[in-house]
Amino acid sequence: MKKILILILSSLILMVLPACGGYSKAEKRTARNNMQKHLEEKYNQEFNVAISGNVHYITIGNPFGGGIAGLKAEAYPVNEPERKFRVEYWEKSNVIEDGYMDLIMTDRLIEQVRKQAAPLLGESIKLDVVFDNGPFEKLPDNKFTLASTLVDYNADYWTGIDFFVPRDEPIDKRREAVIIDELQDILIESGLEDFHISVYYMEKKDYDNLESTLALIEEKNGTSDSMSMYDYCRPKESCWIGSGSVEKGVKEYTVEKIQERFDFRKDILTVAHSGETLDVYLC
Repeated sequence: MKKILILILSSLILMVLPACGGYSKAEKRTARNNMQKHLEEKYNQEFNVAISGNVHYITIGNPFGGGIAGLKAEAYPVNEPERKFRVEYWEKSNVIEDGYMDLIMTDRLIEQVRKQAAPLLGESIKLDVVFDNGPFEKLPDNKFTLASTLVDYNADYWTGIDFFVPRDEPIDKRREAVIIDELQDILIESGLEDFHISVYYMEKKDYDNLESTLALIEEKNGTSDSMSMYDYCRPKESCWIGSGSVEKGVKEYTVEKIQERFDFRKDILTVAHSGETLDVYLC
């Protein structure tokens, strides 16, 4: 009798495990092939795709999350392995979504904005761009294609643009506020309607080390040492931040407000969040 019970329990466990674990190897292989086909047809280039796990339904109020909704993968163009992005397959709706459009639009925006900003901020500016696709790291809508424009994309996704400017000498806040205001006007005239710009005026050594700093900030995101570029720069005597913001094509800051915000919180940020905290890791 005991052996029979053990056999029954073993059979039940074997029946339950596939449901708990998600997808079989064959199902994952089919999903991966479909993801690859989706990308190559959409972008007219070849991609490497590797399944990385399950995607889950998001259940509000459930601390353990919802059930398995599909599969996710990491992908990149075969000739550009550094350009990694996420792909998701949602089984119930039979939809595949991908993050490659964000990379394409980022490239386009950086190219456009660099040309627009260089006469105002200098040819040596560096840029960092982010599109806000909404909560839960939602991937871009499939309605966007290679034919879509930056104006189309910005209409759905708020855009953050960071400019990094080498500047060892003290800045003229009024003069820079006028420049930032003019930059807002230029971006509005180009069709962008919802965006925030931050201009970081940094001493040369911080500017030269910018890529390492941004990489470290990304690495520490979500940890107890989490810090933004704003947190890193704002307390440093040698770093100043000017900002502008536009919503639905209307500027939220006047020149006077932009100038005033150069000093926002600069004297009250704690040592625990000072630039020197992150500099320790950069040495």
